Amino acid sequence: MPPGNISREYHIKKGDPQKAFETCDHVREDTFTTQSAIHCYLEPRAALADWDKSGKLTVYTSTQTPYYVQQHLGLTLGMNPDQIRVIKPHVGGGFGGKSDGLSAVEFCAALLAKHADRPVKLVCSRDEEFLAARRKHPTRITMKTGVKKDGSILARQCRAVLDGGAYCSLGPLTTVLVGTFQTLPFKFEHFQYDGYRIYTNKPPCGAMRGHGGPQVHFARDVQLDMIAEDLGLDPLQMALKNGLRTGDESAAGFKIVSSGFRECLEKVAAQTNWQHQRKVKKTECDKAYGIGLGCGGFPSGALFYLCRCGQLVSEKKRWRAPGCQRNLQFAGSAVADGAYVCEVVVSLKTGAIKVKKFTVGHDCGQPLNPMSVEGQIEGCIGMGMGFAVTEELISEGGQTMNPSFLGYGIPTADQMPEIKISHVVTDDPHGPFGAKETGEGSLDPTAPAIANAVYNATGVRIKDLPITAEKILKGLKVCGR
Repeated sequence: MPPGNISREYHIKKGDPQKAFETCDHVREDTFTTQSAIHCYLEPRAALADWDKSGKLTVYTSTQTPYYVQQHLGLTLGMNPDQIRVIKPHVGGGFGGKSDGLSAVEFCAALLAKHADRPVKLVCSRDEEFLAARRKHPTRITMKTGVKKDGSILARQCRAVLDGGAYCSLGPLTTVLVGTFQTLPFKFEHFQYDGYRIYTNKPPCGAMRGHGGPQVHFARDVQLDMIAEDLGLDPLQMALKNGLRTGDESAAGFKIVSSGFRECLEKVAAQTNWQHQRKVKKTECDKAYGIGLGCGGFPSGALFYLCRCGQLVSEKKRWRAPGCQRNLQFAGSAVADGAYVCEVVVSLKTGAIKVKKFTVGHDCGQPLNPMSVEGQIEGCIGMGMGFAVTEELISEGGQTMNPSFLGYGIPTADQMPEIKISHVVTDDPHGPFGAKETGEGSLDPTAPAIANAVYNATGVRIKDLPITAEKILKGLKVCGR
């Protein structure tokens, strides 16, 4: 167990970043911060528990992980999990917020039902969801990147501190994934990551769509935009130069067996007239127009623990591997990737941002259901807009101060931009029928694309989310606009 209030630390080192920095033509170091956010699923957590005459328990619950709930109920109630049946109906949204396994609603419903000798149903109120449910980790990320003068990335060093709240939840895994996900979809040989998740006197943080990816992709892509400007390069051309290709391996060990990343970049560049729009600064009256790029990569497949202990044995129809050493692995190496171009309009008078359009090139292998894929991307853009611009859980003394949809401010339908999606079809041998994921990684490019577009429009660089009107007005004052 780590000392003090560190709940988890994780380190990666490949090559020699310090030595590589000495050979770079340009090295940049920046610190980025992201806020606490929450899932805002429409269906709150709910459970119905019922015991039969033989002492077996049945629980209906709104969960993403019914087998976790079964095992955790067995542990907390002192029962054999074989005596517990967990039924997961269609879930009205989860986004990672219902993936911990057991929550208070299942345990309390089960215990109350046992004592009452009749079925018991518990449903959380919306206030309870905002006050006590899991949430996204606030982060402080310091990133140092070294490049050649042509924009080739040679080395990266990253230190991430995650505010974990009072308990672990799935946060230790998020700490790991902040390190691994940032190596997609760009190639560099020298890499060091030091991640720390800290216990604090706040509600606990856990998994939320992207699982650490949105936070670190924001930091990475905004910094790459800054480096491109430092060197006088086009950020999209720099992305083309550094993108992972089929046959490459990322600095965290993801093997790329299929990649449409280059085609994604080329499509969005052509469809948005990228080079012209980047060069022409457009201001009308008190409105400034800007365009920005965000990129993403995300692995597919089941996450599992690889057990190094010889042969698995069966006991009572449950597979166990006693005394094994466990390493975290992904089943398969199918990596989805994409490029997003965002167009914004910013009021120079009020600082208000209007996200006008997203143009998306997306490689999910074979899009088996194109409409479903597009729905996932559109949903990710909506959630990413909230993360970038409007959403923040405000905490004072450990208490959540805005526990309602009214006070929290998720984007509404009338705020959604025009979205144009192009499918880049690849055939991944590790995916089912050649498919790769699209439900989580599609969120990652959204926030940096918005942040880079705001900078292109106003000259105000925001490195701490959310990008509020107040921050833009303050930046415009500094810039003299």
